[in-house]
Amino acid sequence: MTKSSVAEKLQLVNQRLKAANTGVRISQRGDRLYARATLPPKPGSTKDKAHQQDIALRVLANPQGLQRAEAEAKKIGATLALKEFDWSLYLPKVSPEVETRTVAQWIAAFETEYFHRRQRSPKTESTWRVGYHTYLHRLPQAVPLTLEVLLETIYKTKPDSCPRAGMCDAFDKLGSFADLNTKSIKLLRGKFSSKNSVPRNLPSDQEILQWSNAISHPSWRQVFGLIATYGLRPHEVFYLDDEELRRGGVMLTILDGTKTGKRRAFPFHQEWVEHFDLHNLQLPEKKGKNNTQIGSKVAEHFRKVGIPFPPYHLRHCWAVRAHRLEVDVVAAARWMGHSVETHTKTYHRWISEDVDQQVYEAAIEHALGKNSSSHILETGSSIVERGFLLPAKPIIETAKLISDVEINPKFAINQKQSIQPQSSEVVARAALRSSVKKSKLRSKAIDENCQQLSLLTSQDFTVA
Repeated sequence: MTKSSVAEKLQLVNQRLKAANTGVRISQRGDRLYARATLPPKPGSTKDKAHQQDIALRVLANPQGLQRAEAEAKKIGATLALKEFDWSLYLPKVSPEVETRTVAQWIAAFETEYFHRRQRSPKTESTWRVGYHTYLHRLPQAVPLTLEVLLETIYKTKPDSCPRAGMCDAFDKLGSFADLNTKSIKLLRGKFSSKNSVPRNLPSDQEILQWSNAISHPSWRQVFGLIATYGLRPHEVFYLDDEELRRGGVMLTILDGTKTGKRRAFPFHQEWVEHFDLHNLQLPEKKGKNNTQIGSKVAEHFRKVGIPFPPYHLRHCWAVRAHRLEVDVVAAARWMGHSVETHTKTYHRWISEDVDQQVYEAAIEHALGKNSSSHILETGSSIVERGFLLPAKPIIETAKLISDVEINPKFAINQKQSIQPQSSEVVARAALRSSVKKSKLRSKAIDENCQQLSLLTSQDFTVA
């Protein structure tokens, strides 16, 4: 049965219930049916008057389930009319221990057990606060902990949303700790993930440098520069070993105490190290009891000086640069301090069509450019030019086939050089037509190499 036919039958059921004056209606959540009516307070509730509440009927939203739901709704309506409604018939059966312990008591016990398994530190405290306390404190604290209490709080969030996903994860852990069956909580989590979020517009490198000028205080300007240059989380600025920087190097070490522990970080714009005077760090005083508060102080200063984007956007820009340079995803994730899975899900959504176009044009320019002042560096399986890191073989071989470009295997690049962009599509088509006329064999080779370029740039190369 389709969703539309179930909805139509559900509407008919509610019309019959209304005509019978039962005071009960049926609703659907996911693939389950619920009865809603003005019911007396649940046992342990802080409310003293009847109010609208839902009863989980534990039936599926299908024809058989609708039949059972309608019959149960009539039964509920009758018991309400006779003032004989009994919550014990509908609430999950729980152990005596669960019934005598309130939500607040269970949360306290859960927190104690959490830190018995993990050493208490700024990192674990931040995880507890953000991943658990944020959601657990939304529960009614004085009532016994039951599955129904957890579900009712979850229903107040939007399906397939970040709050719904986070709440279900936290409640699942708490419920399992209290020996509740949390299968229904897992089903409510939905399909939210970080990759489903709407992409945000990120500042360009030029805009980053322009907005850095809005910060007059040297120490706060260095905070801005560290996040932008190394892709740090805002609070990580205050957990650094800058010994190598002070010796004139560019590598930075993030110390323990941060979200993901000790790691190394590297800049893609090495000139920014000089631009922000990062060899001589004089950072502002760290303010905040934990990493979240420290990060909030950084964001607050950004807003105070009028920067139109939050600090995390600078970190995301670093991730986009890594993507543009085709840095190995394992290395990029390690340098950013998270898993490859998190990196892939979170940051691929930031790669806009504009970035794809830039990579495409750079590849075409490599392959077809005849400017004698343009030099290419061949380094094993990759070539570097104008700040891009691209697979060498398809570009070099196609360049040789199409325009007999001489490839200099030695590095002779002048980064200050300005190469005028070409009309990639027109040049590619013209060059390919010319090459095809020369030789079928050469045409086949071009097609094979252009197919590799097409995969690289997510654009189709076709022979006109």
